[in-house]
Amino acid sequence: MRIVVLMLLAGCGSGSGGPGADSDDLACDADISVFADVDGDGFGDDGASSLVCEVPAAGFSEIGGDCNDADPALNPADADGDGTSTCDGDCNDSDAAVGIDDLDGDGFSACDGDCDDSDPLLNLLDEDGDSYSTCDGDCNDTNAERNLDDLDGDGFSTCTDDCDDNDPLLNSADLDGDGFSTCTQDCDDNDPLAYRGAYEASCEDGIDQDCDGVDNPCRDEFTIGLQDTQQGSNDYYRGHVFQATTAVDLVDWAAYLELAVLCDVDFYVHDGPSSTGPWNMIYYSMLTLPAGTGWQNSPLANVPLVPGTYYLIGVAWNCSGSYWVDYTDWSGVYPIGDFLAVYWDNSYAGYGPNYAPTDHNLNFTGAYYMQYGYW
Repeated sequence: MRIVVLMLLAGCGSGSGGPGADSDDLACDADISVFADVDGDGFGDDGASSLVCEVPAAGFSEIGGDCNDADPALNPADADGDGTSTCDGDCNDSDAAVGIDDLDGDGFSACDGDCDDSDPLLNLLDEDGDSYSTCDGDCNDTNAERNLDDLDGDGFSTCTDDCDDNDPLLNSADLDGDGFSTCTQDCDDNDPLAYRGAYEASCEDGIDQDCDGVDNPCRDEFTIGLQDTQQGSNDYYRGHVFQATTAVDLVDWAAYLELAVLCDVDFYVHDGPSSTGPWNMIYYSMLTLPAGTGWQNSPLANVPLVPGTYYLIGVAWNCSGSYWVDYTDWSGVYPIGDFLAVYWDNSYAGYGPNYAPTDHNLNFTGAYYMQYGYW
């Protein structure tokens, strides 16, 4: 009898006394393979298997393949269905968009840290050796001088258009909102009226509005005074004739206008061999002037005047409707030369449609007198 019991126990094989053995050590068919699952992630260690009669309630799994049975986050499950598991190197098995594949072919996957695996230009390479990659925000990874460093501590880098990252006074900030920064030659970024090319409205005031390095000296100005009035409803050209006696620059001139609504006004300078021409246009510019009354300066002209040459300086407009034109026919000697004549209405030889601005169908407008400036 003792011999039979031993044979029965031997029949249980490796299951005898192991997991799943019955309490009476009775013989069983130990044909279930289990693997030790120390981390409880549902996957066991292939190197720690045994045959049992039934699967234990805990500590074992019928599924092997766990690459690290001490870490439940590492197992062969593919939770996000992207074809790879954490044991394969999937760094985020809850997001199918984050995996080990290099979708854009730049040598990096999302799990490598590729910030945009759909764009090969955005990756972890530091091609220019400036310690920044395009994933860091390097705006030019082929030029080490364009990077994210802020060497002068002004809050701007060469990647944010700092033109001199060694000088905190030069950067791309536009503090005064005038559309210019110290990097685009704004000499006073706290004054919205001061920037490179601004109109220097006042002279010798200690302010360099146009940022050319100097405060413009005051220029001489002279005015043709009001003397007479004409009324009409046609297109007008209004001008004065001078013979230059001094080699100076005609900077600009202004017409005192009373406009009911928007109107385009042309500004002209002509030269010629006599006080009656024939005239050759040497400067032209148009401004669209809003409704209102006051001085309207021409754009800066800076026309060099040649002594002995005759000049016709004026404005033209095509504002339909009735309006008043005040003009002067007064002889005098001015710093730029001898005042000779006034052209008004259609008395200007050669006046035609080319001298008429766009018709805005104004009901009322007036041109009173003009003022000239020179250097």
